[in-house]
Amino acid sequence: NYFFLKNNFNANAFIGGIYSRWHNRAGSKFEYGYRSLPGKVHQNIFQTEQTIFLPKNFAAKLGGSVISSTGETAKEWMLMGSLSVPAGNKIKIEPYYYLIHRIDNQHRLLLNLSYNFSAKNDLALGVYNGSEKSIKTNIKTNVFGLYAYSNFIITGPLAGMVIMRY
Repeated sequence: NYFFLKNNFNANAFIGGIYSRWHNRAGSKFEYGYRSLPGKVHQNIFQTEQTIFLPKNFAAKLGGSVISSTGETAKEWMLMGSLSVPAGNKIKIEPYYYLIHRIDNQHRLLLNLSYNFSAKNDLALGVYNGSEKSIKTNIKTNVFGLYAYSNFIITGPLAGMVIMRY
């Protein structure tokens, strides 16, 4: 989304998904999204994330996405890896690495600080830094930002998320 904001694109997106902890040591998330861009370009977004729960409350995540588009827009993909490190009973430190292919290969490093209020909601604060190639100038630049998000259980298997980015 940072890419679209920086390049003044109006990009309406809708994403939904499911998560299942199908084993005491593993969980899977699958998401599908639809994004509409200027010029009648429509994108289908397919994302997955696999979590391996390790001893002593550590966890490793691997995932990725593929975005297919109508029109002349090139196919995009992303690969992600992360390690969740406990820093107390309710706090986790989570470094992430993203390799994104949009116009060329781009990199992002993220650092989350996650706090679990309860089994039903959490709050994460983070910072990211990386590279990006502008579609207007074709010049690779540095990107930096801050974000906060909260997940919360609504009822049963239904959950919500609130995100704010700068």
